[in-house]
Amino acid sequence: MNDYLPHVYRDPLWCYPAQPQSSDGRIIVEIGPGRGDFLFHLASQHPNALVCGIELMHERFDKLCVRREKNKLENVWLIQGDARRVLPEVFREGVHEIHIWFPDPWPKRKHFKNRLIQTPFVQSCADALIPNGVLYFTTDWCDYAEWTADIIATNDRFESLNHPAISTDDDGTFPSYFYQKWRAMGRNIYSQKYKTV
Repeated sequence: MNDYLPHVYRDPLWCYPAQPQSSDGRIIVEIGPGRGDFLFHLASQHPNALVCGIELMHERFDKLCVRREKNKLENVWLIQGDARRVLPEVFREGVHEIHIWFPDPWPKRKHFKNRLIQTPFVQSCADALIPNGVLYFTTDWCDYAEWTADIIATNDRFESLNHPAISTDDDGTFPSYFYQKWRAMGRNIYSQKYKTV
């Protein structure tokens, strides 16, 4: 396996399988895959890449493990843990893409501190990605989209690939469970795409 995937056995991180399979060197990470619709889509589209899902919730992690076996997608590697910890510990560099789809928006102001997108986490993403690696962020919450764009704009390692940074053109967006749910409710989808420089 690649040299830049170090010590993955630090409690309480759980990995399935215990070690990732060898790949062609391409690493794609989805943070918070939930049901796994997009994660397993990525794995089927990139069979020679290592596709990693980092899931915080134990129950969701267990279901993802079962689904991985059912679909026989051996290039999927699952990690149960907080992405804010997993990225700097496991993926210190070498990631080609990071996908964040519909994270909890924590809409109340007093809960903003719980949002995944914070300055230190954005720096962890920048450190994990290779040069010209890509960070994707999608939400149905306009305020969270603006919050994210403002924070990423302060990091000189990222350059927006959308102009303006926030796009509501979701043509071609993978129809995940939450995507379909929010669109059926008439919500806009706000997407962002950045590369490392």
